[in-house]
Amino acid sequence: KDAWMKIISIMPSVMSKDKLLTSGIGSIQTAYNYRIEVPSGTDGGDCRTDYSVRGNNAMLRVYLNDNLAGTSTLTDFQGSNILDFKAKLQIQSTIEVKHYRNSRECCYHNYYERCTSYCDNCRYSGTDTRVDELNLEDGKVAYQHWPLIKPKIRAVDNYRDTHVGILNISNFDAFKLLFENSSLAQFNYYYDAEISMQPYNVLTLRANNFTRKNSGNLNFQQVNSSYKFYVSNAKGCKIIFYNHFNKWEQDCNLKFDFPEMSIETDKNQYNPKEIISVTLEPKNTLVQVRYGSEKKSAQNEVQFEAKTDNNKITVSLNDREIEKVIHVKNEDTWNFAMNFGVFSSLIYAIYFAIKKFWGALL
Repeated sequence: KDAWMKIISIMPSVMSKDKLLTSGIGSIQTAYNYRIEVPSGTDGGDCRTDYSVRGNNAMLRVYLNDNLAGTSTLTDFQGSNILDFKAKLQIQSTIEVKHYRNSRECCYHNYYERCTSYCDNCRYSGTDTRVDELNLEDGKVAYQHWPLIKPKIRAVDNYRDTHVGILNISNFDAFKLLFENSSLAQFNYYYDAEISMQPYNVLTLRANNFTRKNSGNLNFQQVNSSYKFYVSNAKGCKIIFYNHFNKWEQDCNLKFDFPEMSIETDKNQYNPKEIISVTLEPKNTLVQVRYGSEKKSAQNEVQFEAKTDNNKITVSLNDREIEKVIHVKNEDTWNFAMNFGVFSSLIYAIYFAIKKFWGALL
């Protein structure tokens, strides 16, 4: 009577986007209960029936993807991809039944030993056993969550007291980049609990999408899974990264040993369509040079035709970039200035002549 059986929890696990996620290694917790109720009353034809429990057995079997994982309420498991858990409970009870039947017997004899009266006596007539069986089943599906996280961090520049680096990291649930006096962190979830199976109040951890970024004494720019950061003290560099179930930690080195980069132009101001001669460093190294919409691969030197409103030359080497600002004259502005100057001179000459004429009359 009142038999129940339930897969309580997959440990560790977390509910995310309506899916139960697990690391693929853990334990499955199952619970069940029931009671044995001894029959009452008499069997047909009996004058008395006695019942007693002679056997009571519950056999639990826990399966993962149709393979037997264990037979206890706390069973270890290991699996990958989709994990289909099933628990099967077989309950058997054995009841011993003693039967008593009425037996017609002489209950009074006369003087001559003859029976003159008969009556019924309830006497034991035999025993049998009855086996009852009940089968219960429950299931739960989980998905392995073990993303491959391989952070890469490297130095890309170093000038004055500033260290520039790039962290490439993806598939994480959270990470922290730590230095002696600076830090950068990103958390992609916050957690709460879902309550089920009242009144037993089973708690299931739930991950809710919510991205939060923190930085201290550190500037950064993010493009997709790449974080370019600027830090004054690169000592004690360490990266800690997490999935829902585990964390890893590794040291990082921002030692900078790249050659210096520089851009030099033959002058700082150009007329439109004038040739800009650019000298590049480091020598004999192929770099990417961008001026306006033009991009060129070059080493040592390169040339561009000056264009109005394009006043910046950018050189890229790996993840490093430097810029050079020049000035290109705007012909329309220059012509306006020249025309305005001529017009102003003419007005001034007319004013001076009128003033001189009226001064002579006065």
